[in-house]
Amino acid sequence: MAKTINTYRDLSIKWDKKVNRFRLDARPLGGARMKFKTKAEAVQMAKELFDKWSKGAPIMAVERWSVDQAILNYNEVGKIRCDDKEDTYGPCYYATQLQQFGVIQNLTLGDFRLGSMKVDKLTTDHMVHGFWPALKKRSNSDMTAMSYYATFQNLLDLCVTRNQVPNNVAKNAKSKTLTPRVVLPSKRKRWASKLTEGVQKVAPKTIQRIIAAIPDLKQRLTVFTAAKTGLRAGEMCMVRIYDQKKPELGGIDFEGKCIWVRQAKKRGAKKSKDFIGEPKSELGKRRVPISPVFANTLREYWMALPIKEKAEGFLFPNTQGGRADPDNWRKRILYPACERAGLTKNERPTWHMLRHCYATAMLTTDGRDWIKTMERMGHADMATTLMYKHSVIDEEAEIKETEKLDAYFDIDLEANLDDPSPNGATIIPLKKAN
Repeated sequence: MAKTINTYRDLSIKWDKKVNRFRLDARPLGGARMKFKTKAEAVQMAKELFDKWSKGAPIMAVERWSVDQAILNYNEVGKIRCDDKEDTYGPCYYATQLQQFGVIQNLTLGDFRLGSMKVDKLTTDHMVHGFWPALKKRSNSDMTAMSYYATFQNLLDLCVTRNQVPNNVAKNAKSKTLTPRVVLPSKRKRWASKLTEGVQKVAPKTIQRIIAAIPDLKQRLTVFTAAKTGLRAGEMCMVRIYDQKKPELGGIDFEGKCIWVRQAKKRGAKKSKDFIGEPKSELGKRRVPISPVFANTLREYWMALPIKEKAEGFLFPNTQGGRADPDNWRKRILYPACERAGLTKNERPTWHMLRHCYATAMLTTDGRDWIKTMERMGHADMATTLMYKHSVIDEEAEIKETEKLDAYFDIDLEANLDDPSPNGATIIPLKKAN
């Protein structure tokens, strides 16, 4: 018996493991089975198809989108994804893409405004000779241009799933089989380069200079805790005093000598729209141990805080007892301290660089345990942790390694140095030919 379709919710949407996509079955409406990256996109399409079908319109009649229309449809999907708690696509990312699309649709390719062009008329030549050069020309760096390019590629992915175009020309334009082609900068190389620079700025002696230049104990502990635990700014501002009745909130456990990371401040479309969510990734939920001495130091600091500041239980609250703003930590604590310590603008670390201090300490004092370091840092994958590989030098471990190599070779370089001839043989010098 055929299934009765009374609402768009009656259309089947299931995850297809074979293609790693959500499948929308529109065949009950006279359509086809369609693939989508996210469930939100599939639900949006189900709504549109059901609306057409209920009005008697042919649901498979495809109206070709312009880039402007594609952007409007993409933004509608973005709104749905922002409301989906299981989707990592947040309002800050949504706001950034809105700004990027505003630039993209007003770019000029030849004599035409990109937004007015039909998506099915775009070619790899447009990407290679028009779009990518235009992005690089208007951007401050190739990394910024790459971010815009990635956003446009995501837009064309939606066009593919909506049967507007057969393939993604932005993706095809990067193919190594194409000459010339779009060559994007390496994000991972850029990250590795910035990491190496950051590690150099958070050497223990530098951290000591910075902390010595901070006159207030609470502010000193705020900076020191960031360097000693590797917590991200958004995670650290959410650290409360641990309550066993509310373990889902996480916090510092003085008795257990650890910090449970369970929450983080997330960026909204604007600062006033910031909200509380989970850490950056599932592995961001973690337990970070601290030493008994440091746990006791933080306990004494907390006990001495004014009652007003303890109101909401935050370890490092603002003066009203609420959640602190990490931007104030940077602007009112770290950067002024760097200036008082005599560090130039090029020498001073950012707040995020304080995380590097913890990572390098883990990798030089714990036998380079990469797995443990990845877990403590809350990295989503090992590749991120391994970027520290060229920035961490463990001199003691290297000395032991080289001594083992010397013992393996066991070669006496001074053997027979008094006798220049091997085995005492007579060596007759050769004469030059006339």
